[in-house]
Amino acid sequence: MKTALLTREQLNTLSSSTLFQGIAPSSLELIFKDLRADIQRYRNPALIASEGEVCRGISLVLEGSVDVKKVHLSGKETAITTLYPGDTFGEVIIFSDHKHFPSSLFSGIDTVILHISEEAVLRICKVKPEFLRNLMGLLSNKVMMMNDKVRMLSYDRLKQRVASYLMAQYRMQGTSEIILPHNRQEMADYLGMPRPSLSRELQSLKDEGLIRYHKNKFHLLLPKEMENLI
Repeated sequence: MKTALLTREQLNTLSSSTLFQGIAPSSLELIFKDLRADIQRYRNPALIASEGEVCRGISLVLEGSVDVKKVHLSGKETAITTLYPGDTFGEVIIFSDHKHFPSSLFSGIDTVILHISEEAVLRICKVKPEFLRNLMGLLSNKVMMMNDKVRMLSYDRLKQRVASYLMAQYRMQGTSEIILPHNRQEMADYLGMPRPSLSRELQSLKDEGLIRYHKNKFHLLLPKEMENLI
């Protein structure tokens, strides 16, 4: 399906995404007219790509959501993250020596994804310096996020992991009132701890007067004191 069939809302999603930030929807419509870019719609939850499968381009979520998971040999699934409209996948590995997905990706209900071939990515880089700059920035941010996760998992004390995670979200969102991108089970998996242990540590931070929270909405009451725990 050609990109010319993108709806106005989808073009706006593209334009407001990190990858295409600063490029007007009208320009995007022209850019994609002659490029190999396909739109896939998933009306029901489905496997988009399995771990080990070859990545052939960069994909961007236009509608719905995509769950990134590790599927173990036992059949157990570990949630890594969830992608929403404007988020991308494939950009970290498309130009690597080993172009294989490190995790499996599953669509949500009524999910629409724009797949941009490697060739198309290179052509956009040539005609739109903004796109190249955005891509480099996106890659840099993901490297920093990976470093943050490695640092979190290096802590022996579980409270340090939780505090480090909350402070990373605090710095990323730029406010003490943050909305977590993970539910409790996803957060526990991300931090490498059992969910009951996560609940205990969150309650402990709350009892100490450092945080307030309701579901995935958190208020960091004393960020400096929270930083001292790390």
